[in-house]
Amino acid sequence: MAKKSKGRIGTYIISFIIVALIIYIVYMLSKTKRSELREGCYIFEETHPAGTTGYDYVCMHTDSRPEVGTTPFVAGQYVEITDTNAQLDGKYKINQIWVDSKGRQACVKIKHNYTYVYGASQGGDLRDITFFGKGRVCVVN
Repeated sequence: MAKKSKGRIGTYIISFIIVALIIYIVYMLSKTKRSELREGCYIFEETHPAGTTGYDYVCMHTDSRPEVGTTPFVAGQYVEITDTNAQLDGKYKINQIWVDSKGRQACVKIKHNYTYVYGASQGGDLRDITFFGKGRVCVVN
């Protein structure tokens, strides 16, 4: 009986080490991706209709939004979206900017007829997160 118990403990320890290693690797890879962002680029989080036909909100990940007090995005200027498998890639005129509850620029409103693939909801509203963490939202200078 004692041998079986020791065998289980060993299995648990090995399992714990493997899980901890996987978590560490995923963390390091995500940290590397964030540091690889060029200046003026932010990580894509979601897109959803802007309420006006033909317009979409493209939002940046909460960990990647511009700092409070900075305004890199300006209505009337352009934003470049990349790494969306050509579905949203391109330069778009910014029609409006949505600011989050912390005062950070969170979403830009662009004119685009994107076909949504809803994979999440927020406050009961559907959100397309197809390019979550993959796409980039960049300031065009």
